[in-house]
Amino acid sequence: MSQTDAKLSDIQFSNPRVSEWDFKRNEKYIPAKSANLPFTYSYEIEATGEFSAIVRLRAILGGAETKESPFILNATISSTFHWDDSLKDPQKYLQVNAVMLLISYLRPMITQFTTYAGYSAFVLPFIDVRK
Repeated sequence: MSQTDAKLSDIQFSNPRVSEWDFKRNEKYIPAKSANLPFTYSYEIEATGEFSAIVRLRAILGGAETKESPFILNATISSTFHWDDSLKDPQKYLQVNAVMLLISYLRPMITQFTTYAGYSAFVLPFIDVRK
């Protein structure tokens, strides 16, 4: 195993927070061997200063009340991101890295909550957010 000294990223974040969590159990759901739940997301970037911005990620997991989807979850999470003037393209970092980071914060929450709701733990797969 190789060891490397950690270098801090050119962009940092603070105060990640969930501002919306709406979960609705689908009573019409018929359990299947595997569920292929639709996952969609959108994000917005709000500049708060020359070297800072709030990134909000809205994620929707599950679907309409059909027998194929056990639930629908609508969640919004956000965080403030900071960088210095050495960062070449902060918009690109925010659109990719910040969104990936916020999805990674949602992942264990979704897993834990789906278990609490009485379903098998749903683990959100890795998402390619590059455009």
